[in-house]
Amino acid sequence: MKKYSCILLILFGAFFASNLYAQDSINDCSKCNIEKYQQWDFVDKDLAALKLLRNEIFARHNYTFKDAKLQKHFEAFEWYEPTSNPDNKVELNTIEKHNVELIKTLEYRLQYVAAIQKLKNTLNAKEDVQSTFWRHYSPGFLYRISDSFD
Repeated sequence: MKKYSCILLILFGAFFASNLYAQDSINDCSKCNIEKYQQWDFVDKDLAALKLLRNEIFARHNYTFKDAKLQKHFEAFEWYEPTSNPDNKVELNTIEKHNVELIKTLEYRLQYVAAIQKLKNTLNAKEDVQSTFWRHYSPGFLYRISDSFD
């Protein structure tokens, strides 16, 4: 349990330590083709916002999305004109590639932290069950049950 807490602390520390001096977070990717962003630019974004920002880079190249929700989201913007090109390929410049990879990394980190938290909650639930057993039954009766939770 302490391992997971340490991992979370290290991840959050490394991710947010440099954010003390962060500038305003970005709200759209209108400059993702000319501005190379850093992780602190996305400090207040959740997984859904990161996904939209990453896909906005492709939408600004008129990419047609297979995901109907993404397609509908971007169709609401005046600047978006989906391509009728059947191969639907997008050429990204090096700055856009950097930003896509950065956002993907941040999405992965958030998913990882969520998975660790879910695992921690599951383990805590088992510990709660164990402590409930110990409160309601004599220790002599349940010594083998408690071993199964370790």
